[in-house]
Amino acid sequence: MPAPVRVALDLLGGDGAPDVVIDGALLAHQGDVEVLLVGPVTAAADLLSARGRPGALRVIAATA
Repeated sequence: MPAPVRVALDLLGGDGAPDVVIDGALLAHQGDVEVLLVGPVTAAADLLSARGRPGALRVIAATA
């Protein structure tokens, strides 16, 4: 059995962040990919809740 793929995403990195990061992370999470969000925990929780997916992704606390 192959090892699972784990990807860490910077919640606040890139154009259109954090919305496009959350949306992409949720799409990737539906497959065999473990997605870790790195960024402000409260912001991640709010964004996940707004999409009806509270607690769907693991969040690693980080600040700018």
